Amino acid sequence: MNLRNNRLLGLLASIVMTVCIANGVYATQEFTVSGELIPEGIYIHEGTGPLPTLDSKNLDFSDARVVVVRETLNPAGETETVELASSRFQDGRVTLEGEIDKPIEAKIIVSRVEDEHLALEVMIYPGTTVSFALVENVAQLDLLGESRKVRDPSKQFTVSGDLSSIEGNLEGAIVRIRASEYDSTGERIALDFGRVLVEDGKFIVEADVVEPRVVNISIIGPLGHVQTHAVIEPNAQIQLTSQTSWIKGVFATSNESNRHARLVDSWQQTEEYLSTRGDYLNAYQEFQSQKEPSSADSTPLHRELVKVLNRMRYNYLHDIALNSEDPMNALLALELGAYWGKEEALPIYDRLAKSLDDDIVLRRVTHKRNNHASHLATIGFDKALDIGKQVPQFTLSDLNGEKYKLGDFLDKNELVLVDFWASWCGGCLASFPALKDLYDSYHEQGFEIISISIDDHHDAWAERSEEQELPWVDLGELKGFEGKIAKSYGVTFIPKKYLIDSQGKVIQKDLSMDQLESFLESKYGDSQTKGNSTSQP
Repeated sequence: MNLRNNRLLGLLASIVMTVCIANGVYATQEFTVSGELIPEGIYIHEGTGPLPTLDSKNLDFSDARVVVVRETLNPAGETETVELASSRFQDGRVTLEGEIDKPIEAKIIVSRVEDEHLALEVMIYPGTTVSFALVENVAQLDLLGESRKVRDPSKQFTVSGDLSSIEGNLEGAIVRIRASEYDSTGERIALDFGRVLVEDGKFIVEADVVEPRVVNISIIGPLGHVQTHAVIEPNAQIQLTSQTSWIKGVFATSNESNRHARLVDSWQQTEEYLSTRGDYLNAYQEFQSQKEPSSADSTPLHRELVKVLNRMRYNYLHDIALNSEDPMNALLALELGAYWGKEEALPIYDRLAKSLDDDIVLRRVTHKRNNHASHLATIGFDKALDIGKQVPQFTLSDLNGEKYKLGDFLDKNELVLVDFWASWCGGCLASFPALKDLYDSYHEQGFEIISISIDDHHDAWAERSEEQELPWVDLGELKGFEGKIAKSYGVTFIPKKYLIDSQGKVIQKDLSMDQLESFLESKYGDSQTKGNSTSQP
């Protein structure tokens, strides 16, 4: 997979590039863009909008045209697209060369036919190489091994990692670094600091950051989806490492005397924490390998150890959030999870609103504080909506715009399952096959299901719903966790299920598929004795 013939030259070029950026001095130099075709990888869908319409199954990229372009302003002040280099894939590889005299923002465009193309935004520096890969099975472009988006070296941070000791297949694995904040209207904005395909188990991401903040580092690939957090700031050097050969043991650390070291390493690198974390990883692997489930009356060891780890973490972060003389450290502690879901967070947010710069307060305090208060209210609704309580009534529309009232279902059925879900929720999708079996077995006996999507976009809901071929009425609120109905039902996670009777009272809540099946069997009899009904709601 390695497209760079000489790593030493690449390192020297990187050093020269950094010096040039710092001094703002460049001579016209060649740049190189190298790419290769990778047969399989993981599709990463950014955001919650609709999936792309590009049909990757019918595309052949073996001789696709690759173009590097940049946008410039002509003398009339109009934007023009300038082609810097072009070539075609040959034997699964492509190399393009051109000349620039300063760092530029550019696009790599791969097109098979005129009206179908893929694009990747990149930063290109004089005298350097940019490597990318086109993952054929998902028709996706990604940087390979290195993502460099540095515009101001005084604000640069670096996240790197060597995951080659991880057991299992990392081919096609992607590392993504993201954060979020809010705009003046309270709209949440995703901040993308870099995304890169792991190359030979290694990666490096360099980008700018104006102020200290918490980022989410995701590793997405054949071995699953693993996340860890880091505190970045100008000049921060963060490394990903693993406590074991298992990918779930990955965490972020820093050898520097920076905020990550003070806010994360100070508890995450203690002998007590590492020892307990090692016990947790072993217990979790043992639990995963069990052929027979543990007794329902006993809590698995790994879950008990998670509580111990969380206690170590929060004891430290709570103290920082509550007592730190540096308001930025207190804010970062909250962003790392201190007092999440607790009333104690609100007065800390209020204190920070008076001590931090107004711009930071707007983007990272005010709306976060209000959302936290809203979350606490939703938790209150969840606790209040207990077994035997009357559920809130609602009216929602299906994919075709037809409106349905909860009361109409209660009048016609003995039991109704209200199931909150979303297109991006893996657990929700995983539960649908078993739900279909139960629906097929017990619908004629008076069991009904109403699913409510809390997606943000109609297209995402529609595509996933049609893909799943749900046989019951599927409604949409499409306001995420902030929807009025979702909040009134105390939805802070999904899937969220309520089993209610014909009077609209809760019989069970947050029940697993096994619990639902057992309840229906006890009421209606073994599903194996039932006929296979195909009636629609």
